[in-house]
Amino acid sequence: MKTGIYWQNPEYALTPGRDFIRDPSIVLDLPLYKLDGASIMSKDAYGHLCTVTGALWRPNGRLFDGSDDWINCGNAARLNPGLMTIEAWINLESLIADYVAIVDRVTQPCYQLLLNASEQPCIFFNVGGWKTVTGSALNIDQWYHLVATHDGVNIRLYVDAVEQTPATAAAGTIASGVANTTIGAAGDAGDSRRFPGSIGEIRIYNRALTPLEIQHNYLATKWRYR
Repeated sequence: MKTGIYWQNPEYALTPGRDFIRDPSIVLDLPLYKLDGASIMSKDAYGHLCTVTGALWRPNGRLFDGSDDWINCGNAARLNPGLMTIEAWINLESLIADYVAIVDRVTQPCYQLLLNASEQPCIFFNVGGWKTVTGSALNIDQWYHLVATHDGVNIRLYVDAVEQTPATAAAGTIASGVANTTIGAAGDAGDSRRFPGSIGEIRIYNRALTPLEIQHNYLATKWRYR
């Protein structure tokens, strides 16, 4: 029996190869561990054509050198939903001195999932101005599952399915724009805030996942990185 996005039969739960149930609210699905080449197509229902600059393929994702590597996912309107979840598996491979971008749509301010100079994950959503939540510092050379949500009322940030500092109130929807959505760097041309490390998967949803859904996704995919 299946209800929503979950297999209720425990025989199917968390089984590699049958571990992640596709959710129709996904508007960008980039399992970078299985997408090689300089042009890649997202695995969601929309098939976004994404252009890779640098970012070498490895079996657990793409390696970004922190200098000139990035992925351009284009500026489709559906990549800028009013409510959303950003989900990522990342491994920071060196200390950083300033903000670095994981997922970005900032040329016309919309959203940014970043790490700050203290290696803390930060989510910025433009909901009547930038609203943010910051989490605990990450270790170098360790994989983490990051999730940021905006449900029209609050912004929340999760690391390995654990909610970080209290939610930030943000009533309304995320600002829209026609900027590119980029991975591993900021700006339409990917010209700043370069990420030094590996990114295994990126997903954007057009709704806020629940804590139970976030926990499920974390448990269902962590075998690939742990």
